[in-house]
Amino acid sequence: MLKSLYAILIPLALQAQPDPTALDTIFRNAYPADQPGASVLVVRDGTILLHQSYGLADVANATPMKPNSIHKIGSITKQFSAIAVLRLVHEGKLDLDKTVDDYVPGLLSYGNTITVRHLLTHTSGIPSYTNQPNFMDNMGKADWATLDILRLTSDMEPEFAAGEAYNYNNSAYVLLAELIKQASGMSYAQYVETVMAPLAGLTSTQYGTDATVKASGTIGYSPSAEGFQVARHIDMSFPGAAGSLLSTVTDLYKWTVAVDAGKLLPKPLVDEAWTSAVLNNGEPTGYGYGWSVSEWQGKRIVSHGGGIPGFVTFALWLPEEKVFVAVLGNRDGGNPNPEMLSYEAMGVALGLPLYPEASPLSADQAKDYAGVYKVDESSRRIITVEGNQVKSQRTGGSIMDIVYIGDDTFYYLGSLSRVTFTRDASGVVDGMLFSTGSGAAARAPKVDEAIPTGPVEVSIDPTIFDAYAGEYELAPGFTLKVWRDGDAFWTQATGQAPFNVYPESETRFFLKVTTAAIEFAKNELGEITHLTLYQAGRAMPAKKIN
Repeated sequence: MLKSLYAILIPLALQAQPDPTALDTIFRNAYPADQPGASVLVVRDGTILLHQSYGLADVANATPMKPNSIHKIGSITKQFSAIAVLRLVHEGKLDLDKTVDDYVPGLLSYGNTITVRHLLTHTSGIPSYTNQPNFMDNMGKADWATLDILRLTSDMEPEFAAGEAYNYNNSAYVLLAELIKQASGMSYAQYVETVMAPLAGLTSTQYGTDATVKASGTIGYSPSAEGFQVARHIDMSFPGAAGSLLSTVTDLYKWTVAVDAGKLLPKPLVDEAWTSAVLNNGEPTGYGYGWSVSEWQGKRIVSHGGGIPGFVTFALWLPEEKVFVAVLGNRDGGNPNPEMLSYEAMGVALGLPLYPEASPLSADQAKDYAGVYKVDESSRRIITVEGNQVKSQRTGGSIMDIVYIGDDTFYYLGSLSRVTFTRDASGVVDGMLFSTGSGAAARAPKVDEAIPTGPVEVSIDPTIFDAYAGEYELAPGFTLKVWRDGDAFWTQATGQAPFNVYPESETRFFLKVTTAAIEFAKNELGEITHLTLYQAGRAMPAKKIN
């Protein structure tokens, strides 16, 4: 089965290889055989360590996933878009330092300040169309033209001056498709399929359409209280050059090796794409051109993930060690997490533990870290301590245990995130550096604010909750379901995992995993009409629809 794949790999390295059983166990435990699954490829120095599939491509028909099933890859698309732009730069048809106005005059009132480089590196300040309240309403509409997508936010003020900050931005990459079209005379889909795919030897990578998605046979799912439901439809013209491509794990490997070997670009341009951009103040962003750039145990990693209704994906590459991992899953929301699984597999491929060993930490030492840390104007990271256990929670986020590994550094259980606390000249903790698996560390200073206290759980008659059970619409296509299971109360948002809620009163319930609460309301007849979700400083009403 693997002969065709072996033919495109670089020669077998003469070295001891990890036990593939350990890799298989990681993914077999993550993707049950009767649920949506994933296609996985792990390669080290040209040797296939794992090329396997898990779970189902089509739940209704019990169709198994295949090792080379075609998936929507979401934002992994961005590396294809970046390479297309860089090819046109190399050919003298685009210029990284020319502005939006040079190519699309009049699109933005501030288009003379944003360069092509800013678009590639998410430092443009353009408001992203996927962050707007009407995003979910628009994504199912058909046949979006690039400029029509851009006009959804073109009259909005910039979020910041170009180069002043990093903010992941899908509008910027959609705009790159227009530049590719102007410079090459081809649509984005044509350029990918007729120029880049042949250069890299790709056989399954293509622009997504309703027809190509249906032909792939891989259906995307979202978890729900009843199991898994087919994910909400998104017309593939809507993500455009920010997330429209379909591919396989094998094609992504061939693509990565071809880019690394200089088959699509001269190596200096590849190196530039795989180097972190820096802001105007000299701080690194952790993102190059179409790839996140990071380090793990001293090893350089370029990577990217993708999320699109029904699909969550991740692929990483270690250029020096020649380790490649791709995990393409056809379910969204909650776990399993392809990024986390990719790092676990990378650790096995390298023969290194994912996490360093925990270091001793006394209760008195732990107290040093407790406090409130300012992420930005609206967000804080709250550090609390129970005995010698340190816990972290970002505003509106989950409470997570963090594990001490020495030198004021902790890692997050079940996560790739780390935090290193900083101290002033007198040794007092004055801030933190927070980093995820990919990207640069962001500083959050400690501020003189009281640690917030949470609600208190009370006892109620469990049957009271039966009147609340049902579905509540927060936005078109986005609902909260609530139900009772014995003495336990549950809620679940569209595309997310279910969570317990706990009574604060007979009408108000709170979550322990995050700072959020729901409160039910009745009309004059005593009928439940709606609930209100309280989260991140917002009160969001949701009408009861069944």
